[in-house]
Amino acid sequence: MSARLWGRGQDWATVARDSSGKIKEFVITKANKAAIKEALSEYKTELQWDSPGALTANFDFTVAQIGNGNAIIAPTIWANCTVWANGILQEKVPGAKIGMYPTVGGHPYTGAWSYGVSKSSKNPEAAYWLTRWIASFTCSNIIFKEAGMVPARIDVLEAPELRQGANAYPLGMVADYHINIWKATSKDVGNYWYFNTKAGGKVYDMQIFAISKALTGEQTIDQVVSEVVRQTLDLTTKFDKKYKIREEK
Repeated sequence: MSARLWGRGQDWATVARDSSGKIKEFVITKANKAAIKEALSEYKTELQWDSPGALTANFDFTVAQIGNGNAIIAPTIWANCTVWANGILQEKVPGAKIGMYPTVGGHPYTGAWSYGVSKSSKNPEAAYWLTRWIASFTCSNIIFKEAGMVPARIDVLEAPELRQGANAYPLGMVADYHINIWKATSKDVGNYWYFNTKAGGKVYDMQIFAISKALTGEQTIDQVVSEVVRQTLDLTTKFDKKYKIREEK
C-alpha cells in the first residue's frame, strides 16, 4: 500500500515543513485520503491475479506458489521472495526464470527488514560491535549471496561479479532492481511520513490488520479508510510527542 501511495505522489500523512525545512506538523490531507481509497480499491481488484497467500501474509505459501510454477504474476511482493522462489523453481520447472519490475509509480517500499540488537539485551557495547559486523561489507555479502536478503549497502549490490555467469540471475537481477529504485526514490525517502515520526512502527502494525479487512471483504473500503485515519491520529498523538497530527476535513 505504501508503494502504491508513494507512486501516486501521496502518503499516509503529509509532512508539513516551515520555510527553513523543519517539520511543523503532520497532516492527513484530503488528497492523502483520496489516494488511500484509490490505492486500496486498485489493490483489491488486482487480488484476482494474485496468490491466495496474499490474503494471509503467508510468505512461505506465496513463495512456493511462484516456485512451483502455479502463479503467473504477483502484482506486489517483496523482492527477496524472488531469490527464495527461484530455488524452488529450478527444481520444479528447470530452466524457468522469474522476472521483476518496479511497482507502478516507481517508488517501491524499502524497509521493514531490519537487523539489530534488542534493547532488552542491556549490553550496549556488544550491541554496537554486533551492529558494526552486521553492517560490514563481509557480512552484507553473506546476507545477500547465501541468504537472499538484500543488504543496505549499495557497494555490495554494485559488485561486478554479480553481473557475471551464474550470479547474473537471480542475484544480479535483484541487485540491479534495488540500485535503480534506491536512486529513483532517494530524493523522496527523507520526506516519507513513516521515517519522520516515532509512531511509524505502531501505525505500520495497525495498518496490516486494518487494510486486510477491506481485502477480505470484512469491511468496505470506505470503512477501512476511515478506520486507518482514526487510528493514525490516535496512535501518532499517543506515541509521537514531538509533532502534532491533524486531519484536513
